[in-house]
Amino acid sequence: MFDEVIQRLSRVTGTAPFPPHITLLGSVTAGSTFNDAVAQVADSTEPVPVQLTQVEHSDQVFRCVTLSAAPGHQLSEARSALLNACGGDDVVPYEPHLSVLYGALPANERQQLAHSVDLALPVSITVDALHVVDVSHDDWGRWAVVAQWPLKGGRAS
Repeated sequence: MFDEVIQRLSRVTGTAPFPPHITLLGSVTAGSTFNDAVAQVADSTEPVPVQLTQVEHSDQVFRCVTLSAAPGHQLSEARSALLNACGGDDVVPYEPHLSVLYGALPANERQQLAHSVDLALPVSITVDALHVVDVSHDDWGRWAVVAQWPLKGGRAS
């Protein structure tokens, strides 16, 4: 469902598509210690229900057009557990969302694209795995999952 929206918006704008996901942490330096911390969090975290409620747009490249997640403590708790396990700081307020388009577009174009998202919202999904993605390339079309862990009782997706 989300993949089709991402593919369509990418075709329309000429930008690279990407796999649908909800980011818990931004860029971090991955390594064996980090991976061990993520694995521990995954082992102790139940699958997380998420309700996507509305389409929004932003001038931030990685939030060009998004589906906002309803406020919920479970995603924030998973993020906090990852931050604690990885020794990170929560300096930016967490605004959970599922991006459907990355890019730097004028406001009127973003708004038009946001109105073209034809999903019946709200929609509920379940986050059932944690993935580490190599985002070292400026070209997000080249980003790749390098490790993944199912959440407690979940399945790797």
